Amino acid sequence: MALQRTTPTLVANTMTINPIAAGLLATQLVGEPITLNLVGGVIAVFAGIWIATTSPAQTKAAPSPAPQSFENR
Repeated sequence: MALQRTTPTLVANTMTINPIAAGLLATQLVGEPITLNLVGGVIAVFAGIWIATTSPAQTKAAPSPAPQSFENR
């Protein structure tokens, strides 16, 4: 349903936040205690999102040599 309304990139980015939202909503709606595991999980998810969405510095790779054909060997 979401893909019909927006781009796949935006849907993928918002889907990564679901575990965080579920954990925080559980603390408010059903009284789930905020434990060290919950805090660690939120930090881990944020770190994973940051790693996945930041692009590394682009390095220019040296061109690879053209493959030799069987006739030139």
